[in-house]
Amino acid sequence: MMREIVIEKASENNLKNVSLRFPHYQLIAVTGVSGSGKTSLVNDIICAEGKRLFYENFVGARYVSAKLTRPRAAVIEGLFPVLSIDQNYSGRSPHSTVGTISELYDLLRLLFARLGKSAIADLTLNRSLFSFNLQDGYCPICKGLGVQDHIDASLLIDDPGKTIREGAFVLTTPNNYIVYSQVTMDVLNQVCQAEGFSVDIPWVELSSEQQNVVLYGSTKIKVLFGKHPLESRLKWQGITAKPRAEDYYKGIIPVMEEILRRERNPNIMRFTRSVTCPVCHGKRLNERALSVRLWGRDISEFTAMSIKEFHNFFHELKTDKQESVITEPICESIIKRTNILLRLGAGHLSLNRESLSLSRGEIQRLRLANQAISGLRNVLYILDEPSAGLHPSEHRGLLDVMRLLVSSGNTVILVDHDEQSIREADWIIDIGPAAGKAGGEILYNGAAADFFSQQHTRSITGKYLTGNKIVVPDQGMPSPIKWFTVAMANKNNLKNISPRFLVNALNVITGVSGSGKTSLVNFMLENTLRQKMGGTEIFKKIIHIDSSPIGRTPTSNPATYTGLSDHVRDLLAFQEDSQKKGYKKGQFSFVVKGGRCETCGGAGVQQIGMHFLGNVEVVCDACNGRRFNEETLEIKYKGLNIYDILELTVDEACTFFKEHKKISAIAEVLSALGLGYLKLGQPSTTLSGGEAQRIKLAAELSRSAAQHTLYILDEPTTGLHMADVEILLKALKKLIAKGHTLLCIEHDPAFILHADWIVDLGPGSADEGGNIVAEGFINEEIHHQQSVTAQELRKYLARDASSSRTQNLPCSKEAIEAPISICGVETNNLKNIDVSFSIDKISAVTGVSGSGKSSLVFGTLYAESHRRFLEGMSSYMQQFTKKAGIPIVKQSHGLVPAISLQKKNTVKNPRSIISTYTGLYDLYRLMFSRLAKSNSDTYRPLSTAFSFNSEEGACPECRGLGSITVCDAEKLITNPEKPLIAGAMDNSKTGRFYGDPQGQYIATLLTVGRTHGIDFAVPYQSLTTQAKYLAMQGCGESIFEVDWNYKRGALEGVHKLKTTWPGFLKLVETEYIRKHGDARGEAMLDLMKALQCNHCKGFRLKPEMLQYTIKGLHIGQTTAMSADEAMEWFSGDFTGLFETTLEKEAAGVFRTNIMERLDALIKSGLGYIGTDRIVGTLSGGEFQRLQLAGLVRAPLTGVTYILDEPSFGLHHSDLIPISDLIQKLNANGNTIIMVDHSPLLLEKSDYLIKMGPAAGSKGGQIVFSGKTEDCPPETTYHPVKREYLTRPVTGLEIQKAHANNLRNINITLPKERMTVISGVSGSGKTSLLDKVIFGSYQQHKPSFCEDISGFENFNSLIYIEQPTPETRHSATTGEKLGISEIIAGIFAGTETSRKLNFKPAHFIRGSRESRCPDCEGSGVNTVSMDYFSDVITPCERCGGSGYNDEVMQITIDGKDIFEIHQLPFTDLAELVEKCLHGKPKNKAFNILQLLEKTGLGHLSSGRVLKTLSTGELQRIKLVTGLLAKTADNNLILLDEPTGGLHPTDTVQLLKLFEELLLAGNTLVCVSHEPMMLQAASVVIELGPGGGKQGGMIVGYTTK
Repeated sequence: MMREIVIEKASENNLKNVSLRFPHYQLIAVTGVSGSGKTSLVNDIICAEGKRLFYENFVGARYVSAKLTRPRAAVIEGLFPVLSIDQNYSGRSPHSTVGTISELYDLLRLLFARLGKSAIADLTLNRSLFSFNLQDGYCPICKGLGVQDHIDASLLIDDPGKTIREGAFVLTTPNNYIVYSQVTMDVLNQVCQAEGFSVDIPWVELSSEQQNVVLYGSTKIKVLFGKHPLESRLKWQGITAKPRAEDYYKGIIPVMEEILRRERNPNIMRFTRSVTCPVCHGKRLNERALSVRLWGRDISEFTAMSIKEFHNFFHELKTDKQESVITEPICESIIKRTNILLRLGAGHLSLNRESLSLSRGEIQRLRLANQAISGLRNVLYILDEPSAGLHPSEHRGLLDVMRLLVSSGNTVILVDHDEQSIREADWIIDIGPAAGKAGGEILYNGAAADFFSQQHTRSITGKYLTGNKIVVPDQGMPSPIKWFTVAMANKNNLKNISPRFLVNALNVITGVSGSGKTSLVNFMLENTLRQKMGGTEIFKKIIHIDSSPIGRTPTSNPATYTGLSDHVRDLLAFQEDSQKKGYKKGQFSFVVKGGRCETCGGAGVQQIGMHFLGNVEVVCDACNGRRFNEETLEIKYKGLNIYDILELTVDEACTFFKEHKKISAIAEVLSALGLGYLKLGQPSTTLSGGEAQRIKLAAELSRSAAQHTLYILDEPTTGLHMADVEILLKALKKLIAKGHTLLCIEHDPAFILHADWIVDLGPGSADEGGNIVAEGFINEEIHHQQSVTAQELRKYLARDASSSRTQNLPCSKEAIEAPISICGVETNNLKNIDVSFSIDKISAVTGVSGSGKSSLVFGTLYAESHRRFLEGMSSYMQQFTKKAGIPIVKQSHGLVPAISLQKKNTVKNPRSIISTYTGLYDLYRLMFSRLAKSNSDTYRPLSTAFSFNSEEGACPECRGLGSITVCDAEKLITNPEKPLIAGAMDNSKTGRFYGDPQGQYIATLLTVGRTHGIDFAVPYQSLTTQAKYLAMQGCGESIFEVDWNYKRGALEGVHKLKTTWPGFLKLVETEYIRKHGDARGEAMLDLMKALQCNHCKGFRLKPEMLQYTIKGLHIGQTTAMSADEAMEWFSGDFTGLFETTLEKEAAGVFRTNIMERLDALIKSGLGYIGTDRIVGTLSGGEFQRLQLAGLVRAPLTGVTYILDEPSFGLHHSDLIPISDLIQKLNANGNTIIMVDHSPLLLEKSDYLIKMGPAAGSKGGQIVFSGKTEDCPPETTYHPVKREYLTRPVTGLEIQKAHANNLRNINITLPKERMTVISGVSGSGKTSLLDKVIFGSYQQHKPSFCEDISGFENFNSLIYIEQPTPETRHSATTGEKLGISEIIAGIFAGTETSRKLNFKPAHFIRGSRESRCPDCEGSGVNTVSMDYFSDVITPCERCGGSGYNDEVMQITIDGKDIFEIHQLPFTDLAELVEKCLHGKPKNKAFNILQLLEKTGLGHLSSGRVLKTLSTGELQRIKLVTGLLAKTADNNLILLDEPTGGLHPTDTVQLLKLFEELLLAGNTLVCVSHEPMMLQAASVVIELGPGGGKQGGMIVGYTTK
């Protein structure tokens, strides 16, 4: 299936409603002059939509994605998942190196951990030992940096001729404060005067002793610290001014070094010199790590190798047979990576090279290498100038890697100006014809072959690439010829070379990557040209300009960097209106408070960091992106305010400010450098490296340069189009004409040919470089035979319009249509299976529970696809995504990005409701802020005023929750027949704490009782209403004198205290507020209840915001509507409600976008649920359908959607729309793989894989694979025919049940029978079970019904609801069922344990007594890997058991505690029989028998609950519930008991139900399973629809 990307009417920035379509599986070059709209198309349209879809589908962070609005284009379709590999500097740090970025160091650490040898006895080898980012491995002195940083005092001085008061220090602020001095200038002067000098003497005239006083401190007098005097601070508002501390003056350098010891503060790092760590000598690791050797080397010797040397070593490595078992797979992975890196021209980089020293292009190519080896297909890679920094001779390798990505079944879009890259493309998109407003048109969109055969009249790119033969320009010679020389340069790989350069000329240093170009320039700056400020014999000033960003936030821009904004602010401050209001120039700065918008800090946007995706910038709601407050924007010059001025392009500014020479002079320099299309206020975060470099150059050129300046430029053509290179060369030539000298590092042949003098380094990189290959005038050196650069220049000159292109074969049909294959899968219980899934088809995986379905689909296929996709992302980015586990698989082929929709609802935040999760509420907020009317207020509120998650909109009483969480007295008092002081609250941990007879709270309660004449020793139910009120609600502010007779172990006594009595409810509520944010608070929820907030009536917003209405409804009422109701509400003449044309148009846009989201909810079967429903309250099936609704709204193509039992909990009629959704996703060019048992969904699948033959160790095999219709039929259920001796006895009778949508229904449930309640989703089934029956039982009174009777007919009620995810990551089945406690008791009873005085706690995993000291009982070590996902490995010390060595020595029948926990439950019977007696034995056998009867015998007690399937979790919950019953004759409520079960499992479960019925129990189940309906004595059908269309009895069948 050949796919294509379709874009229609794109209008971002300067794009002029462009429409185009282009095919996938191509190498696509997007080109055009700088500012023509390339970035707008690729980044702002394609990549931005990719980011949005990425968050919608992969991250699930709806709280972010809802704000990521669609780019401005009518249609954007056909996108694969997008990975943007740009040149940003994000993620670089001194803690990351080439080795960590490329993952080669991780592989090396693994080798050393497995095979290394150390002279240190008993040294435990593990990967963390060799990590310089972990305490186990890093050098204790430099903390793994390899260097120590020291403040260089000379760097602190800006001008030694100035006095300290005049600003001799770089750190002097405009208000005359020296940063890090910690004292005011006057106080510093007091210190200086005490030492015999003052701050008014030029720095150069001070003695070294006097200078040291300022730099290092003085102990002559004590002074007051502080940046501002107390008098100034007393005038401030909002703070309490206090006198500052008094002490001796510390000095500037000690303060800076103290900060530096805590962190590498970037502001301080400007003034440091780094020296090699004297302890580790730059190796970053401690002595223990460096003591380990492998093949005669320590690990630092390997990291000192270049990638090329590293590759050669492992390519030639020979190991013995024993070692090869370990080395073979690791070496294979190393060589695979180094091969790609060598082809990308990165062979010269050493593994220990710090990432901060890497260029943008080098970082990009390292990340590209990670993608090239991922083996994924159907990914859209976007590369920004990937050839930047590459020598022309190295382009071939880069192009080969991009071609490899394409031939593997991916699409590569590169934004580039490099001629070789464009000629190699399969498809070309040319944008122009010029920059800015003169661009934004698609000049060409088609096959590259046709592009080169056509005549181009409007395309500048076309003219350059198909134009006439190039000739070497006649440079002319400077007169007189004068030289400057570098003597014996030996930095890094330089071989003591002494190149010379022409003065008053354009000098170019060339050579392949790693040949020593940057090292030569740095050597010159550090040595030959060291005196930068004072000048040298030849040059008065030296200016070094590179392509690093001019700023890292949206608040920096061309105007601020060049100083143009200072003059603009002066001009605005001079305006009459400004002077009337007392505005100074600072009012027009978005950097300081005053005139800027404080919500966004003057940025106009709020940034969301996404690292590899770039920072996503969301337009600020408060200022609507205009950066300043309304008062500031009222000041105008010639009709424009400060925002309007910053929106001007450079060329527009030249005209607008032509009368103001200071402003126009800077703008004209920017324009002359080809930057006329940039906006003055364009955020620096959006600038390319080439644009940033030219802005820096413009800033220097606009200043009055010294008489003779040396300009050093680092690759000045980076990011420049061929036409822009010409513009740049003209500007540089003007500098030379003014008597200045230029020295450039460059690879661009067009630029090099204009040089006067070149120095070519090489011949190779790293150790093979560092020599002068050629040196001379360009006309001479172009003919040099040994110079690789000269060879490339000759090739460049020889090309003409008829030059042949490399004929690349397109991606083959076989590669596109190849199946997804995984081989040798052994994840969990899978038995080395091989399986294939057809691409673009629907496949279903079925089989009994525990047979390996989830292990295959989620644990292997999804995990492997997800892991590979995430490899291209930073670790920062990966924190937003859920890790998918580590699969065990030998090989995989044809993987595509996978999106998993599992039923486990992990959303806990009560602020997340359906409408916020889907982005619907953001549209509602915006709509109400624009269109709603209020009778009491004409003010137009911002959309944030309608947000219950912002302080501006949230109800102040409930803080935007709509409810107040309070303690429920009926839940706290669990034993009302007992006194409060003796067990009335003992059924909960919290209740036992406050009800402790020896505790302070009971002591206080007894004092309250004596004061009020109440005896709290009587049962709670016997207390008067007033007594209960005092006990629970408290006594207000009354103070009681309490004699607390405390007893804690052997410690006892009397403690007297004076205290209030808040009551038990307030005590619990206060504790909940303190703990609600963590698992402790979650554990208290069973005692709490939510009461509707009276202030906002449950609508979450401030009451004044609820005054704004549309069609008579406020936003809370609109959100409370179901999707069905809202669709009807919007379907009428919605736009006709509004008066103005503008309002009608806005209403139409809102309606379209809102109805799109509503339609997705309805199609997902959620139309009946109010969109204000908290996401965390949705069932697993509902949550999965909510995710499906997002997929319908945010469609990708070419991905694999993995669905976890999409039929779970659905009525047959609900399955039809879900089936349609699945088929729609498939029709959009996606592969569907679902785990399910529903006959309807299985019929819709193209292929079926059945796992089995049984569960656990007896499963893990494929028992059928083929077309669905060829699969043998499943097991069917034949109900047991029971001969009832009597007519059904009424067990429970309910009158007028009205919970949620139930419509006053009456129901009779027979005793000792199974009743099944069925009906479509939302018809009221769970409401009946949970709110009415269970709620009434809990509260001992009718709940949501008029009357309920019959609970007295049962011994107890057991409610088994749908399982929810465990909050504790490592909770196991054994812990859940109590088996772990039993096993711990068995081990504690062994003779060895008794001798060691080991208690059961020693055998409980994670306990203080049992846990491994290294992993603290988790069994794993987590290692951070910089850019990549954290590596989670079994703990080296405990081997993954989580237990310490002492505990692991205790065995039973040769098995330790960990091994026992890995045994299936079916194998534990022998241990129980042998080691237990009496009641413990009966208890254990009861648990094991229930597990066997529910089909869970294959599980082990050590199995983590989070790894269980939904069906297994459901049955674990059933077993737990049945274990709670002390006798039979129970009323057992079950919610979807067969959910997620294969028919075979359902049959087994029904047999258990039959036993329960025969024993006298009564079952009431919510179910749609046909076999359950067949087995039921009574079937009650609710309906006819969901929500308001449900709640009635539409069927009542008895058998």
